Amino acid sequence: MEHSDQSKIKPKWITTSSLKSWVRRHPVSLIFILMIGLPVVTLTLFFTLRPYLSTFDRSGEGDLSSSMSSPNGEYTAELYGVPYGGAAGGVTIWVDVRKTADPNASNAKSIYRAEFHGRNHLEWESDNTLRIETGASIVTRRLP
Repeated sequence: MEHSDQSKIKPKWITTSSLKSWVRRHPVSLIFILMIGLPVVTLTLFFTLRPYLSTFDRSGEGDLSSSMSSPNGEYTAELYGVPYGGAAGGVTIWVDVRKTADPNASNAKSIYRAEFHGRNHLEWESDNTLRIETGASIVTRRLP
């Protein structure tokens, strides 16, 4: 009995020429798949992953942990936290700074974001320098 090498046999549907011929035979199907399938996949991924990838567009949506005005009263710093990922997730914290005279929360600027690691504290070192303490790290941000 003669032994044949099965590893050299490739399925017909994997070859490049068969893929090209399918595209040539079904251009309308390909266009339909691309026009409907790609937007559906893109939108699904966007709305599924959005809460995990960014919190910078969530000003005012999290739980306000603390708020502190600058010594001259020009700025107000607000520390927010929002849980993510259910039971296996954690909490993301961020600091928004806005002009005290501007009540519009959409004009707030996010200047810091990190994972929650215990203690959170805001302290103004001067009229435009904010110190942020989160767990073991201390960060200083100077405002314009």
